Amino acid sequence: MLSALSPEKMSGQRRAGGEVVTTAEWEALCRRCGQCCFEKDLDRRGRVVTTRVSCRHLDIVSRTCRVYRKRFEVGEDCVKLTPTVVRDALWLPEDCAYVEYVVNRRDR
Repeated sequence: MLSALSPEKMSGQRRAGGEVVTTAEWEALCRRCGQCCFEKDLDRRGRVVTTRVSCRHLDIVSRTCRVYRKRFEVGEDCVKLTPTVVRDALWLPEDCAYVEYVVNRRDR
């Protein structure tokens, strides 16, 4: 999940080539799948498995957060996704738009 930053440039979030990613550009990548809002577990082989348990603030039908603007205040386990966090997060699925963006930028 992302923080409710102003649509100005996110400090320190840089694309390949040194361009700064704006909050609006970053948030526009999200496909609203909600996969990041489900609890994760490790299977016997150490692989990350998404459980059926979602954050209590996730609307399962619309796949949107009911408390998006204040999710870091009320969402105990809500993680602010940034390019750096996404790059290092092994728990995000490969088809996450943020993961795809970061991987594609890294390959350039």
